[in-house]
Amino acid sequence: MNVDRSTIDYAIQRNKVLTVTSYSYLGNEREYIDTVLERYLSEVGLNVLMNNISYCIHEVAGNAHKANLKRLYFDLKQLDIDNPVDYNSGMITFKQEALQHPEKYARHHKQNGYYIKFHFQIEEPYFKVVIRNNVCLTEQEQERINKKVEIARHAHNLADVYAVSEDYTEGAGLGIVMLHVILRNLGFDNTPFRIYTKGEETIAFLSLNIGSATKLEQNYAQLMLGN
Repeated sequence: MNVDRSTIDYAIQRNKVLTVTSYSYLGNEREYIDTVLERYLSEVGLNVLMNNISYCIHEVAGNAHKANLKRLYFDLKQLDIDNPVDYNSGMITFKQEALQHPEKYARHHKQNGYYIKFHFQIEEPYFKVVIRNNVCLTEQEQERINKKVEIARHAHNLADVYAVSEDYTEGAGLGIVMLHVILRNLGFDNTPFRIYTKGEETIAFLSLNIGSATKLEQNYAQLMLGN
C-alpha cells in the first residue's frame, strides 16, 4: 500500500481509477486509506462528511479483512471451511486466536494471496469507491447481509436497529445496517451501496452523488444538532 500524492492527484485530474492494494487492514492501512479519502472528498467539496464516509469504508474493508482472515486461519489449520464439522471446530478458536490478534497473521495474508483492493474514481456527478477481496460470500453470509439491508430500509437510527434485530454475528450485523442508515440520513438515496459476489471475489460498491453537496451539508449540520 504505497501510492504517492502525485499519483492521487493525477488520477483525480484525469478522472482515472486509482487502485490501492492491501493485504492486511490494521492501523497503518486504515490511516493511509483515510489520507486518500480525504484528498478525494476535498476535491468534490464533501470533506465535511469525512468521518461519516470514512466509517462506511472502514466498516466494509474491515469486514473484507475479517473474511480473508477467517479463510486464512482455516487454511493454516488445514480445515475445510465448507465442511460443517471443520467449520464448527475452527470457529471455536478463531475469535480468540485470530480475530483478537490479527497482527499475528498480517504477513500470512500476502503469502497466501489474500488481498483487499480499493478503487477510487470521480466520475461526475458521482464519487465512486469499490472495495474488492478475493473471498466469496457464503450463501449464509449473503442471506445475513440481505436481512440487515432490509432492516436498514425501515430504520432511522440505532434504536430502531436494536428494536428489530439481535443477530450481529460474523461481521455482517450492526455495521452494515448503520452504514445504510448513515448514507440515507445524509441524503444519499437510490441505493448508493451494494455488496455482492462475482467470480472469486466479494465486491462492495459505494456511489455517492456529489451533485447534491449542498443538501448533504445541510443534512449533516442537522444531524450534528440532533434535529
